[in-house]
Amino acid sequence: MKKLQAEEVELVGARLSGDKMNVDAKICARIDWLLNNALEIFGYGEESGGWDKLYRDPADGRFWLLTYPFSEMHGGGPPTLRNLALSEDDARARYLSPEEWHKRMETFMRDRNIRYISPDENEP
Repeated sequence: MKKLQAEEVELVGARLSGDKMNVDAKICARIDWLLNNALEIFGYGEESGGWDKLYRDPADGRFWLLTYPFSEMHGGGPPTLRNLALSEDDARARYLSPEEWHKRMETFMRDRNIRYISPDENEP
């Protein structure tokens, strides 16, 4: 698959047409590929409980917001990846760093006596 192109500003995994959802499996697969192969996680949206994730494209420095706009569906439905025109300072002010997010999640879970396994940690 190809990396993000300069003219791209939004990748939408599904659109509603009346009461019918039209899922674009190719776009969903491309978003998944980009998240795993081309983009770097920059931060987590605290207001969304971490569902909104901010990524940065190391190739051009642009920021990309991953959302799941169909909250009525399990897991938020198909993803949307949208370019955001943010400075790095604005991005840092609006999104929690991965380190801060994981620290808060660990504290949250520990306070409730639940074992938190970080995405970077191998399960026992």
